[in-house]
Amino acid sequence: MDDPSLALTEELADMLAVNSLVDPRTVPVRFTRLKTMAQSPAHYRHACQSEWAGTRATRIGSGSHGLVLGRPVVEWPKIRRGKEWEAFRKQSGDATILSAKEYDQAQAIAESVMAHPDAFRLLCAPGVVTEQTIEWQWLGLRCTSTPDARGTEFVADLKTAKTSEPGRFGRDGLFRGYNAQLAFYMMAIEHLTGQRPDDAFLVAVESSPPYPVTVMQLTARAIERGERLCRMWMERLLGCIENNEWPGYVSCVTEFD
Repeated sequence: MDDPSLALTEELADMLAVNSLVDPRTVPVRFTRLKTMAQSPAHYRHACQSEWAGTRATRIGSGSHGLVLGRPVVEWPKIRRGKEWEAFRKQSGDATILSAKEYDQAQAIAESVMAHPDAFRLLCAPGVVTEQTIEWQWLGLRCTSTPDARGTEFVADLKTAKTSEPGRFGRDGLFRGYNAQLAFYMMAIEHLTGQRPDDAFLVAVESSPPYPVTVMQLTARAIERGERLCRMWMERLLGCIENNEWPGYVSCVTEFD
């Protein structure tokens, strides 16, 4: 026989889970969340919840970023569970935590990037500002942006990818909205300094040997297209915020032909 009190407990738990969701209207706009508006407002609301822990590939990418840009990266050689792991994770703060094998791979990627003259100039040279968070406003919404690197006249972003072959990386980068991301960063920098960077660069490095590096400069057309995408997503977000509605792909019955 079913226990009514058990059913009530489960129902209450479901209600609390719904009510504990982060309200997207209270969260500053970051590009990593904004780009999900290309999928649906429901994806944006989901992205506003707790941060995604990531996969092995994203950990290696984050680790190589840290080693190039000066962010802390630490090793954890044991299984990622238990009291010892939780204590180490809390002690490590914002550091990227990698296994010994992951650390070796991230270090090889970082060394390849820093050995490339143009990549080094954009990411590591004296005077380059790395990973400085910018708080700003656009279309009345609070925004926060953390460009990988910026100089007085440029902004650059480091990408770890399966391939850095220019043609394939370029096509994949357009699909992933890399031009929109850099356009968003350029607007943030203009808000902070009063001057928009003249140039935007992508530094692509492959995540497997021999870790080839390709530096790509965005054209004016790519940047302009990226800014238009950001504006389109922001305007859609404004409508969702105004109505507090976060639908999926469509809100009505659609044809399947």
